[in-house]
Amino acid sequence: MSVNAVYFCVYLAGIQFETLAEIINRRKRHMFVLRSLNALLFAALFSYSALAQVAIGYLDLNIILTQYPDMNQANAELASYEEKLGGDIRVFQDYLNSQIQAYVEKQKTGLSDFEKSKYEEVLERLNTEYQERITFAQQDLIRKRGELMSPAIIGIDKALRELAASKNLDCVIQRENEAGIPVLVFAPENADLTVEVLKHLGWRLTEEQKTAPPFNVDPGNTSIGFTNVELVLANMPAIKSMEVVLAAYQKKLTRDFELKQATQLALVNDYNDKRENKQPPEDELRQMARMEKEILKLNNEIRQFPQFADALLQERRIKLMEPALNTLQSAIDKIAADNGFTFILNQTMSTGVTSIVHGPENGDITAELYKVLDIPGAKSSLALSSPKNIKVGYLNVEKVFAGMPGVKEANAQLQEKFQKAIDTIAVEEKYTFMLNQTSASNILYMNPDHDETQNVLSRLNN
Repeated sequence: MSVNAVYFCVYLAGIQFETLAEIINRRKRHMFVLRSLNALLFAALFSYSALAQVAIGYLDLNIILTQYPDMNQANAELASYEEKLGGDIRVFQDYLNSQIQAYVEKQKTGLSDFEKSKYEEVLERLNTEYQERITFAQQDLIRKRGELMSPAIIGIDKALRELAASKNLDCVIQRENEAGIPVLVFAPENADLTVEVLKHLGWRLTEEQKTAPPFNVDPGNTSIGFTNVELVLANMPAIKSMEVVLAAYQKKLTRDFELKQATQLALVNDYNDKRENKQPPEDELRQMARMEKEILKLNNEIRQFPQFADALLQERRIKLMEPALNTLQSAIDKIAADNGFTFILNQTMSTGVTSIVHGPENGDITAELYKVLDIPGAKSSLALSSPKNIKVGYLNVEKVFAGMPGVKEANAQLQEKFQKAIDTIAVEEKYTFMLNQTSASNILYMNPDHDETQNVLSRLNN
């Protein structure tokens, strides 16, 4: 398993529609990451009950979806729909530009401050509508993508249910969450259900998948460790050095932005000076026409520059992080192998959602990672332990807080009470781990006999 996707995210919010095609290309068109997928998969609960031996599998939904037989047709329909949305946006953009041009022409004849104010109000309102249309178009494209992929999602969900039932699986974990953040940072190849799901669906296999080791999980040998990838990364010296480089790059981008603004201002001032000539010569009129186009072009670039700069910064961050991520992955692999762990889970997602709400201290490999990576600070007096016979329970944290009357946010007192309830249940039921089934965590725990959501909720309400 890889942690190389830890900080990978595709920039969507705020991008101008002119770059909407780049969004799809950056995702390699055939990669459909669907926000609705988790909701369907989390609904799959299996009836098999384990006492003390846990059978866990995992899969990569992105890989499965790329091999959807109707993917080419879905891509073609999505491209056509995108072109239609883009055409509608371009028509409105042309109208907006024509209104800006009309305002520029009106200014040549002289406008009062009141008239200028009115024109500018109209242009501001049109520009706001333009931005809204871009946002709605992006949302509509995401909706259409989900609609086109719904047959694949339903098929995968059915295959996963049937496979888990036939193989007596207690838990299926998504390899990465929808943002590309790894849920699993170490796992054996023989626990990967991806090829099994593809075979069950009757979809094509790549040459590499045809020779992949068969799914073969021994519940008695399952051992789980965990760490907080973000915490470790934040303290790695290489990452701290990287942030210095990124800060310098960000300053450069800021200077580029200020230069564009200064260029536009100088051009506008030059244009206004020429406009004061009531009867400019023909060559100057042609020059002014070119200047008007350049002013509009610069105005569009300045408006889009913050989003463009964010994308560049993110791209630079990913490239700079790659060596550190490889080093971190190697350290995780070594610790897992040396201590006999079958799985290593990432405890905290980028959203701050905790995927493990109860776990043994001697299963936390974070302090050991600090030692291997020469990071000062973390100390642990406990030796790592990887017991094979474990029992795993789960709950849905979102449902717990949603089910508490009058609770809008989890304050410190409630969080303490919440954790105490979880710890008490874990001791009473002899759970080694309790996992959070909250949608953002992508831990797909499928055994309803070990769902402690209502148990926790009733204790908090009492």
